[in-house]
Amino acid sequence: MVAWSARVSHMTEYRGLRPEEWDQAMAIWTGVFNVGSWYFQSINDGTKGRRSEDTRVAVVDGRIVSTVDVFYRQLRGLDGNPVLIGAIGSVATLPEARRQGHSGRLLEDAIMQMGERGCAWSFLFTGVHDHYERYGWRRVPLPYRAGDLREALSDLDDLYEIRRLQSPYPLPDFLALYDEFNRHRPLVHIRSASYWQTAIQVRLDLPDRRVWGAFADGRLTGYALASFSPGEGGSVQELAYADGERAAVLPLLAAIRTAALDEQISRLTVTLPNDPAINDALDALLERREEGSHPWGMARPIAEGVSAENLQSLFAAPDAHNYDLDAF
Repeated sequence: MVAWSARVSHMTEYRGLRPEEWDQAMAIWTGVFNVGSWYFQSINDGTKGRRSEDTRVAVVDGRIVSTVDVFYRQLRGLDGNPVLIGAIGSVATLPEARRQGHSGRLLEDAIMQMGERGCAWSFLFTGVHDHYERYGWRRVPLPYRAGDLREALSDLDDLYEIRRLQSPYPLPDFLALYDEFNRHRPLVHIRSASYWQTAIQVRLDLPDRRVWGAFADGRLTGYALASFSPGEGGSVQELAYADGERAAVLPLLAAIRTAALDEQISRLTVTLPNDPAINDALDALLERREEGSHPWGMARPIAEGVSAENLQSLFAAPDAHNYDLDAF
């Protein structure tokens, strides 16, 4: 592949990041987003085949002033088969360099790079939709459900032992359950073992996150992840169970309910797949339910033959789901 760059003036260029410039890019990201370096390091380390030039930069007088990252990932399509997509992240510009066209120029650069790499489409998260709509991205639905925790639950079967898990987590077991539960699910990121060890592990270790496991005869049959923020509520962000173990779902969610109530949280937002066992458990767990769509997802066709309508159909598929842990 030929790396593309263009000199806009004698002082400005748009190109790929050089390895020796990593600390400079990291300083921009941590300053603009007010997020620790662990976040950017983990998604870099966890993305298979990652190259420094996958970070596109605007350089003025030898100084990086704007960045756009492309993370190449395998997501499942409507038929459940892997599809290569370009995930856009770390779009950041120094305050003194904003409104000068740098971000848009880098997005155009990224679009071309994604086409050269064979991406079918591109995906990003943002609260600034107008900017990306100028370059072809369109909003896509990211459904959620929310409700108040019921004051009481029916007696639960004692088929499973539910344990609160602590780091280090049994990541190989999580990987196996995740793959089994999501093996045909559209939009799911196909996670590698190294991705679990880098990008996922550090997210599980965040102080507001809690992880539970369901055990039967000493064997892990399911796990669930929730995030609690006192004053803001709780969020159930991931759950997976083994084939034939759907009965593990309700006790897992019941354990989350108990922990939430202990922290004075009475309402949960749930971003889990449309799955019969999960749906039944939510009926038992929540009242005054509502459904909605998070507003920050956007997608753009890249390959010929992929249209905006195709992407809307993909995101609207009844069993489609993209997990919060895979944010980039």
